[in-house]
Amino acid sequence: MVKDKSETIIIVTSAFLALSFLAVSLRCYVRLHLIRAFGADDWMMVLAMAFNLAFAVCGIAGGATGLGKTMAYFADKPNDLKASLRFWWVGQLFYALTGTAGRTSIAISLLRITIVRMHLIMIYTTIVLSIAVGLLFFFVTLLECRPIHYVWDYGMMSPHCVSKDFLLDIAYTHSVIAALCDLTLGILPLFMIWKLQMNRRAKISLGAILGLGCLAGAAVVVRLPYNEKFKDPDFLYATATLSILANIEAGLGITAGCLSTLRPLVRMLRDGSSNPSLGKPTGFTIPLSRSLLTRKERQRLSHHESATYWADVPNDGYKNITTTTSAHATKRDGSEGSLAPGYLPPTVTVQSTFEVSVAKHEQR
Repeated sequence: MVKDKSETIIIVTSAFLALSFLAVSLRCYVRLHLIRAFGADDWMMVLAMAFNLAFAVCGIAGGATGLGKTMAYFADKPNDLKASLRFWWVGQLFYALTGTAGRTSIAISLLRITIVRMHLIMIYTTIVLSIAVGLLFFFVTLLECRPIHYVWDYGMMSPHCVSKDFLLDIAYTHSVIAALCDLTLGILPLFMIWKLQMNRRAKISLGAILGLGCLAGAAVVVRLPYNEKFKDPDFLYATATLSILANIEAGLGITAGCLSTLRPLVRMLRDGSSNPSLGKPTGFTIPLSRSLLTRKERQRLSHHESATYWADVPNDGYKNITTTTSAHATKRDGSEGSLAPGYLPPTVTVQSTFEVSVAKHEQR
């Protein structure tokens, strides 16, 4: 029986590339068309998708040239061996960038709704660790051989390349920290929403969506035992499973990071309207811009404000207004801009409960 995992690499990589691309496309549609608010987290997720596309192309091209095959296959195909090693090496660079950008996007999204000091510290720590370990893995891979072409010309066996033991240590360090970051970003939202003013069913469904980020962390954990394959003489066949799990991890991470942004699309399909503001009462409340509140007031409003962010309101909680009593018009500012499209200039009154009540009226 011929040992060959090339076809599996191509199929799995293509499937998770398509899944992640669909998720990011729907996210962009929601943010650009439905709520017209495209923020830093959205740009970062688009960047992650671009890196993931490059990573997947390397995996597919590598599978087509011999990634996943034994060394016996390359006995009379030295050029295919070099091409496969080259695609593997370039793919590792984009793998590191994909995970770093994806985690950063999810963390920025959580920063929007977090005002509890401990949660803020955990999220910022996760961002710093993710970027640091991602760049470490990127630059060690980039500089593992000098000159670079020794990676595929000599299969990293040249004295001009770093030892495989050192590469293995870096791989383990990256995997462990990446898994911890993924699990933190998947579990932390559960604590953030548990005490919010939402019914239990809403908490469970929202927690399930936000907790999907743990799947990417689980994929990293599953990969840990396979890191030893870096030292296997039959490198391209031995590391095939690593390539498959890395693509699953990248695809799941991006998809999970986009699902929580698709609620306006679900509402549109449910209500049968392209305007996210329709199908709701004409009077509703949205959180007061946090920039207008003192620190004590923000602490007092933490549960209410976070609940409103996740509540099923036309803006999906991502748009605030800066206002004075009986003021008109709003100001766009990234992903916390004006009210949803289709609204007439509102009359705004500030209530003692620190909510903003918005009522529509006819345009004069």
